[in-house]
Amino acid sequence: MNIAFIHNMEISVDSRTQKEIDTLLKAGHKVYFCGWNKDKNGSIERQEILLRGRMFQYENICIKVKKRAGLKENIKPLLRYFRVLRKWLQDHAGDIDAIHACNMDTAMAALFFAKKNHKRIVYDIYDDYADSHVAGKFIYRVVKAIDACVIRLSDTVIICSEKRKEQLATTKTKRIVVIHNTPDIQDVNPELMRLDPSDKLRLAYIGNLDETRYIEELTEIIGKHKEWELHIAGGGAIEKQIERLADMNENIFFYGRLSYEQTLSLEMNCDVLPALYIPTLKNHKYAAPNKFYEALMLGKPIIMFRNTGVDDLVQKYKTGVVADYNKESVEKSIEQIEQERVFWLEQKEEIQEIYKKNFSWEIMARRLVQLYKKLEK
Repeated sequence: MNIAFIHNMEISVDSRTQKEIDTLLKAGHKVYFCGWNKDKNGSIERQEILLRGRMFQYENICIKVKKRAGLKENIKPLLRYFRVLRKWLQDHAGDIDAIHACNMDTAMAALFFAKKNHKRIVYDIYDDYADSHVAGKFIYRVVKAIDACVIRLSDTVIICSEKRKEQLATTKTKRIVVIHNTPDIQDVNPELMRLDPSDKLRLAYIGNLDETRYIEELTEIIGKHKEWELHIAGGGAIEKQIERLADMNENIFFYGRLSYEQTLSLEMNCDVLPALYIPTLKNHKYAAPNKFYEALMLGKPIIMFRNTGVDDLVQKYKTGVVADYNKESVEKSIEQIEQERVFWLEQKEEIQEIYKKNFSWEIMARRLVQLYKKLEK
Protein backbone atom coordinates (compact mmCIF):
# COMPACT_ATOMS: atom_id res chain seq x y z
CA MET A 1 0.00 0.00 0.00
CA ASN A 2 0.94 3.65 -0.34
CA ILE A 3 0.70 5.10 3.15
CA ALA A 4 0.59 8.73 4.31
CA PHE A 5 2.17 8.62 7.77
CA ILE A 6 1.29 11.85 9.58
CA HIS A 7 2.39 12.95 13.03
CA ASN A 8 2.20 16.04 15.25
CA MET A 9 5.96 15.77 15.90
CA GLU A 10 9.12 15.53 13.84
CA ILE A 11 10.38 12.10 12.85
CA SER A 12 13.88 12.88 14.14
CA VAL A 13 12.74 13.00 17.78
CA ASP A 14 10.39 10.01 17.84
CA SER A 15 11.89 6.51 17.90
CA ARG A 16 8.48 4.79 17.76
CA THR A 17 7.64 6.55 14.50
CA GLN A 18 11.02 5.59 13.05
CA LYS A 19 10.50 1.93 13.96
CA GLU A 20 6.97 1.84 12.54
CA ILE A 21 7.99 3.47 9.25
CA ASP A 22 11.00 1.18 8.94
CA THR A 23 8.75 -1.84 9.51
CA LEU A 24 6.29 -0.70 6.85
CA LEU A 25 9.07 -0.03 4.34
CA LYS A 26 10.58 -3.47 4.93
CA ALA A 27 7.14 -5.01 4.36
CA GLY A 28 7.07 -3.45 0.88
CA HIS A 29 4.83 -0.46 1.51
CA LYS A 30 5.61 3.03 0.24
CA VAL A 31 5.51 5.66 2.99
CA TYR A 32 5.07 9.44 2.73
CA PHE A 33 5.77 11.15 6.05
CA CYS A 34 4.52 14.57 7.10
CA GLY A 35 5.51 15.85 10.55
CA TRP A 36 5.07 19.12 12.41
CA ASN A 37 7.98 21.47 13.11
CA LYS A 38 6.67 23.53 16.03
CA ASP A 39 9.73 25.76 16.36
CA LYS A 40 9.33 27.94 13.29
CA ASN A 41 6.84 29.37 10.81
CA GLY A 42 7.22 28.93 7.10
CA SER A 43 6.34 26.76 4.14
CA ILE A 44 6.49 22.98 4.16
CA GLU A 45 10.12 21.91 4.50
CA ARG A 46 11.57 18.88 2.76
CA GLN A 47 14.31 16.98 4.55
CA GLU A 48 15.86 13.55 4.82
CA ILE A 49 17.04 11.35 7.66
CA LEU A 50 19.19 8.25 7.95
CA LEU A 51 16.48 5.80 8.94
CA ARG A 52 17.96 2.49 10.06
CA GLY A 53 20.50 2.28 7.28
CA ARG A 54 18.54 3.97 4.50
CA MET A 55 18.03 7.61 3.56
CA PHE A 56 14.38 8.53 3.98
CA GLN A 57 12.91 11.73 2.57
CA TYR A 58 10.06 13.43 4.41
CA GLU A 59 8.24 16.73 4.89
CA ASN A 60 7.40 18.95 7.86
CA ILE A 61 4.64 21.49 8.28
CA CYS A 62 6.25 24.56 9.88
CA ILE A 63 3.87 26.28 12.31
CA LYS A 64 5.24 27.67 15.55
CA VAL A 65 3.45 27.01 18.85
CA LYS A 66 3.80 28.31 22.40
CA LYS A 67 5.84 25.72 24.26
CA ARG A 68 4.40 24.38 27.52
CA ALA A 69 1.14 26.28 26.89
CA GLY A 70 -2.32 24.74 27.00
CA LEU A 71 -4.76 23.96 24.22
CA LYS A 72 -6.49 27.36 24.50
CA GLU A 73 -3.24 29.28 23.93
CA ASN A 74 -2.40 27.20 20.84
CA ILE A 75 -5.81 26.94 19.20
CA LYS A 76 -4.83 29.28 16.32
CA PRO A 77 -1.65 27.35 15.39
CA LEU A 78 -3.66 24.12 15.64
CA LEU A 79 -6.34 25.36 13.24
CA ARG A 80 -3.62 26.52 10.83
CA TYR A 81 -2.02 23.08 11.10
CA PHE A 82 -5.36 21.45 10.22
CA ARG A 83 -5.69 23.57 7.08
CA VAL A 84 -2.14 22.91 5.87
CA LEU A 85 -2.32 19.19 6.68
CA ARG A 86 -5.59 18.78 4.76
CA LYS A 87 -4.02 20.51 1.77
CA TRP A 88 -0.95 18.24 2.03
CA LEU A 89 -3.23 15.20 2.06
CA GLN A 90 -5.20 16.52 -0.89
CA ASP A 91 -1.99 17.08 -2.85
CA HIS A 92 -1.11 13.39 -2.23
CA ALA A 93 -4.65 12.07 -2.76
CA GLY A 94 -3.76 10.25 -5.96
CA ASP A 95 -0.68 8.65 -4.42
CA ILE A 96 -2.00 7.14 -1.18
CA ASP A 97 -4.25 4.24 -0.21
CA ALA A 98 -4.18 4.68 3.58
CA ILE A 99 -3.42 7.22 6.28
CA HIS A 100 -1.52 6.34 9.45
CA ALA A 101 -2.38 9.18 11.85
CA CYS A 102 -0.51 9.57 15.14
CA ASN A 103 -2.50 11.22 17.94
CA MET A 104 -5.87 12.93 17.80
CA ASP A 105 -5.02 16.24 16.17
CA THR A 106 -3.62 14.57 13.04
CA ALA A 107 -6.30 11.87 13.04
CA MET A 108 -9.12 14.39 13.33
CA ALA A 109 -7.77 16.40 10.41
CA ALA A 110 -7.24 13.26 8.34
CA LEU A 111 -10.58 11.60 9.08
CA PHE A 112 -12.73 13.89 6.94
CA PHE A 113 -10.28 13.59 4.05
CA ALA A 114 -10.12 9.79 4.39
CA LYS A 115 -13.89 9.31 4.36
CA LYS A 116 -14.42 11.75 1.49
CA ASN A 117 -11.68 10.19 -0.63
CA HIS A 118 -12.29 6.54 0.35
CA LYS A 119 -8.94 6.01 2.06
CA ARG A 120 -8.25 3.62 4.91
CA ILE A 121 -7.31 5.30 8.20
CA VAL A 122 -5.24 3.88 11.08
CA TYR A 123 -5.46 5.90 14.30
CA ASP A 124 -2.26 5.40 16.32
CA ILE A 125 -2.81 6.69 19.88
CA TYR A 126 0.53 7.55 21.45
CA ASP A 127 -1.13 9.58 24.23
CA ASP A 128 -4.72 10.34 25.13
CA TYR A 129 -5.12 13.88 23.78
CA ALA A 130 -7.56 15.23 26.37
CA ASP A 131 -5.67 13.77 29.33
CA SER A 132 -2.28 15.02 28.13
CA HIS A 133 -3.21 18.63 27.29
CA VAL A 134 -4.05 21.43 29.70
CA ALA A 135 -7.64 22.59 29.19
CA GLY A 136 -10.81 23.46 31.10
CA LYS A 137 -13.58 20.97 31.86
CA PHE A 138 -15.75 22.04 28.91
CA ILE A 139 -12.93 21.74 26.37
CA TYR A 140 -11.92 18.43 27.97
CA ARG A 141 -15.41 16.97 27.42
CA VAL A 142 -15.52 18.27 23.83
CA VAL A 143 -12.11 16.77 23.02
CA LYS A 144 -13.12 13.44 24.59
CA ALA A 145 -16.28 13.36 22.46
CA ILE A 146 -14.33 14.15 19.28
CA ASP A 147 -11.74 11.50 20.14
CA ALA A 148 -14.46 8.88 20.65
CA CYS A 149 -15.88 9.76 17.23
CA VAL A 150 -12.47 9.44 15.55
CA ILE A 151 -11.94 6.05 17.22
CA ARG A 152 -15.33 4.73 16.05
CA LEU A 153 -14.81 5.88 12.46
CA SER A 154 -11.19 4.68 12.08
CA ASP A 155 -10.54 1.39 10.31
CA THR A 156 -8.06 0.33 13.01
CA VAL A 157 -6.92 1.83 16.33
CA ILE A 158 -3.43 1.23 17.72
CA ILE A 159 -2.75 1.64 21.44
CA CYS A 160 0.58 1.23 23.26
CA SER A 161 -0.51 -1.05 26.12
CA GLU A 162 -3.37 -3.28 27.23
CA LYS A 163 -4.03 -0.84 30.06
CA ARG A 164 -4.95 1.87 27.56
CA LYS A 165 -8.15 -0.05 26.84
CA GLU A 166 -9.49 1.34 30.12
CA GLN A 167 -9.33 4.84 28.61
CA LEU A 168 -11.40 3.62 25.67
CA ALA A 169 -13.92 1.74 27.80
CA THR A 170 -16.82 4.03 26.86
CA THR A 171 -15.96 3.98 23.16
CA LYS A 172 -17.32 1.07 21.16
CA THR A 173 -14.74 -0.40 18.81
CA LYS A 174 -13.38 -3.89 18.31
CA ARG A 175 -10.67 -2.86 15.86
CA ILE A 176 -7.90 -2.39 18.43
CA VAL A 177 -4.28 -3.56 18.08
CA VAL A 178 -1.77 -3.26 20.93
CA ILE A 179 1.74 -2.33 19.77
CA HIS A 180 4.00 -1.79 22.76
CA ASN A 181 6.61 0.96 22.44
CA THR A 182 9.52 -1.44 22.70
CA PRO A 183 13.08 -0.72 21.57
CA ASP A 184 14.78 -2.62 18.79
CA ILE A 185 17.87 -4.55 19.83
CA GLN A 186 19.67 -3.49 16.64
CA ASP A 187 19.91 0.03 18.11
CA VAL A 188 22.20 -1.08 20.98
CA ASN A 189 25.91 -0.26 20.86
CA PRO A 190 27.44 -0.15 24.36
CA GLU A 191 30.58 1.62 23.12
CA LEU A 192 28.76 4.84 22.18
CA MET A 193 28.46 6.02 25.81
CA ARG A 194 31.03 3.92 27.64
CA LEU A 195 31.57 4.94 31.29
CA ASP A 196 34.71 4.46 33.38
CA PRO A 197 34.61 1.40 35.68
CA SER A 198 33.09 2.14 39.10
CA ASP A 199 31.63 0.34 42.10
CA LYS A 200 28.98 3.03 42.50
CA LEU A 201 25.34 2.24 41.76
CA ARG A 202 24.47 4.12 38.58
CA LEU A 203 20.98 5.34 37.69
CA ALA A 204 20.14 6.61 34.21
CA TYR A 205 17.28 8.89 33.19
CA ILE A 206 17.08 9.99 29.55
CA GLY A 207 13.93 11.70 28.31
CA ASN A 208 11.72 14.74 28.78
CA LEU A 209 13.01 17.10 31.46
CA ASP A 210 9.92 18.58 33.07
CA GLU A 211 8.19 18.74 36.44
CA THR A 212 6.06 15.66 35.77
CA ARG A 213 8.95 13.15 35.78
CA TYR A 214 10.13 13.59 39.43
CA ILE A 215 13.64 14.46 38.24
CA GLU A 216 14.42 17.33 40.61
CA GLU A 217 13.32 15.19 43.56
CA LEU A 218 15.50 12.36 42.29
CA THR A 219 18.52 14.67 42.14
CA GLU A 220 17.91 15.64 45.79
CA ILE A 221 17.97 11.97 46.79
CA ILE A 222 21.11 11.21 44.80
CA GLY A 223 22.81 14.37 46.11
CA LYS A 224 22.67 12.89 49.63
CA HIS A 225 24.22 9.57 48.55
CA LYS A 226 27.71 10.02 47.16
CA GLU A 227 27.90 6.22 46.73
CA TRP A 228 25.33 6.53 43.93
CA GLU A 229 25.48 8.28 40.53
CA LEU A 230 22.71 9.77 38.42
CA HIS A 231 23.26 10.11 34.67
CA ILE A 232 20.72 12.41 33.00
CA ALA A 233 20.14 13.38 29.37
CA GLY A 234 17.36 15.02 27.41
CA GLY A 235 15.71 18.40 27.07
CA GLY A 236 12.72 20.32 28.33
CA ALA A 237 11.39 22.91 30.74
CA ILE A 238 13.85 22.20 33.58
CA GLU A 239 16.89 21.51 31.42
CA LYS A 240 18.83 24.50 32.78
CA GLN A 241 18.05 23.57 36.40
CA ILE A 242 19.31 20.03 35.83
CA GLU A 243 22.47 21.35 34.19
CA ARG A 244 23.12 23.55 37.24
CA LEU A 245 22.47 20.68 39.65
CA ALA A 246 24.95 18.53 37.73
CA ASP A 247 27.58 21.28 38.05
CA MET A 248 26.96 21.43 41.82
CA ASN A 249 27.07 17.65 42.47
CA GLU A 250 30.03 15.47 41.64
CA ASN A 251 27.83 12.36 41.34
CA ILE A 252 25.22 13.86 38.96
CA PHE A 253 26.07 13.99 35.25
CA PHE A 254 24.16 15.80 32.48
CA TYR A 255 24.73 15.01 28.79
CA GLY A 256 22.21 17.23 27.03
CA ARG A 257 20.23 15.69 24.18
CA LEU A 258 21.25 12.26 22.94
CA SER A 259 20.32 10.17 19.93
CA TYR A 260 18.26 7.07 20.58
CA GLU A 261 21.30 4.87 20.01
CA GLN A 262 23.27 6.91 22.57
CA THR A 263 20.35 6.68 24.99
CA LEU A 264 20.34 2.88 24.91
CA SER A 265 24.12 2.80 25.19
CA LEU A 266 24.13 5.00 28.32
CA GLU A 267 21.35 2.92 29.87
CA MET A 268 23.27 -0.25 29.13
CA ASN A 269 26.26 1.15 31.03
CA CYS A 270 24.18 2.00 34.11
CA ASP A 271 22.53 -0.25 36.71
CA VAL A 272 19.00 1.09 37.31
CA LEU A 273 16.40 2.87 35.16
CA PRO A 274 13.91 5.06 37.08
CA ALA A 275 10.62 5.86 35.33
CA LEU A 276 8.91 8.03 37.94
CA TYR A 277 5.74 9.37 36.36
CA ILE A 278 3.58 11.51 38.66
CA PRO A 279 0.58 9.33 39.67
CA THR A 280 -1.74 12.32 40.27
CA LEU A 281 -1.74 13.07 36.52
CA LYS A 282 -4.48 11.09 34.82
CA ASN A 283 -2.59 10.31 31.64
CA HIS A 284 0.31 8.84 33.64
CA LYS A 285 -1.99 6.11 34.93
CA TYR A 286 -2.06 4.70 31.40
CA ALA A 287 1.44 5.65 30.26
CA ALA A 288 3.67 3.04 28.66
CA PRO A 289 7.14 4.47 29.39
CA ASN A 290 9.92 3.67 26.96
CA LYS A 291 12.08 3.05 30.01
CA PHE A 292 10.07 -0.02 31.03
CA TYR A 293 10.70 -1.74 27.70
CA GLU A 294 14.29 -0.54 27.48
CA ALA A 295 14.95 -1.94 30.96
CA LEU A 296 13.54 -5.30 29.88
CA MET A 297 15.62 -5.45 26.71
CA LEU A 298 18.80 -4.47 28.58
CA GLY A 299 18.07 -6.70 31.58
CA LYS A 300 18.08 -3.81 34.06
CA PRO A 301 15.82 -3.30 37.12
CA ILE A 302 13.37 -0.40 36.93
CA ILE A 303 11.78 1.81 39.60
CA MET A 304 8.21 3.02 39.04
CA PHE A 305 5.55 4.69 41.14
CA ARG A 306 2.49 2.71 42.12
CA ASN A 307 -0.58 3.34 39.93
CA THR A 308 1.40 4.70 37.00
CA GLY A 309 1.96 3.24 33.58
CA VAL A 310 2.83 -0.43 33.67
CA ASP A 311 3.57 -0.86 37.38
CA ASP A 312 1.33 -3.94 37.25
CA LEU A 313 3.70 -5.51 34.71
CA VAL A 314 6.75 -4.67 36.85
CA GLN A 315 5.11 -6.55 39.71
CA LYS A 316 3.81 -9.38 37.52
CA TYR A 317 7.18 -10.13 35.94
CA LYS A 318 9.27 -9.07 38.98
CA THR A 319 11.50 -6.78 36.91
CA GLY A 320 12.07 -3.99 39.41
CA VAL A 321 10.63 -2.13 42.40
CA VAL A 322 7.31 -0.29 42.66
CA ALA A 323 7.57 2.71 45.02
CA ASP A 324 5.02 4.85 46.78
CA TYR A 325 4.74 8.47 45.67
CA ASN A 326 7.25 10.05 48.05
CA LYS A 327 11.01 10.61 48.29
CA GLU A 328 11.45 8.24 51.23
CA SER A 329 9.98 5.34 49.27
CA VAL A 330 12.11 6.13 46.21
CA GLU A 331 15.23 6.27 48.38
CA LYS A 332 14.38 2.93 49.98
CA SER A 333 13.76 1.42 46.54
CA ILE A 334 17.23 2.45 45.37
CA GLU A 335 18.73 1.09 48.59
CA GLN A 336 16.91 -2.19 48.04
CA ILE A 337 18.29 -2.56 44.52
CA GLU A 338 21.78 -1.70 45.76
CA GLN A 339 21.55 -4.40 48.44
CA GLU A 340 20.35 -6.89 45.82
CA ARG A 341 22.89 -6.02 43.11
CA VAL A 342 24.09 -9.62 42.81
CA PHE A 343 20.51 -10.83 42.47
CA TRP A 344 19.74 -8.34 39.69
CA LEU A 345 22.89 -9.27 37.81
CA GLU A 346 21.83 -12.92 37.99
CA GLN A 347 18.32 -11.93 36.79
CA LYS A 348 19.59 -10.12 33.69
CA GLU A 349 19.08 -12.96 31.20
CA GLU A 350 15.69 -13.86 32.68
CA ILE A 351 14.50 -10.26 32.33
CA GLN A 352 15.75 -10.16 28.74
CA GLU A 353 13.87 -13.40 28.05
CA ILE A 354 10.64 -11.72 29.21
CA TYR A 355 11.30 -9.00 26.64
CA LYS A 356 11.97 -11.52 23.84
CA LYS A 357 8.89 -13.64 24.54
CA ASN A 358 6.37 -10.88 25.19
CA PHE A 359 7.48 -7.42 24.12
CA SER A 360 10.22 -7.53 21.48
CA TRP A 361 9.95 -5.18 18.53
CA GLU A 362 10.05 -8.24 16.28
CA ILE A 363 6.67 -9.26 17.76
CA MET A 364 5.31 -5.70 17.49
CA ALA A 365 6.50 -5.39 13.89
CA ARG A 366 4.60 -8.56 12.95
CA ARG A 367 1.44 -7.08 14.48
CA LEU A 368 1.84 -3.90 12.45
CA VAL A 369 2.44 -5.79 9.21
CA GLN A 370 -0.55 -8.05 9.86
CA LEU A 371 -2.71 -4.99 10.54
CA TYR A 372 -1.98 -3.61 7.09
CA LYS A 373 -2.48 -6.97 5.42
CA LYS A 374 -6.04 -6.94 6.75
CA LEU A 375 -6.56 -3.40 5.43
CA GLU A 376 -5.50 -4.49 1.94
CA LYS A 377 -8.32 -7.05 1.71
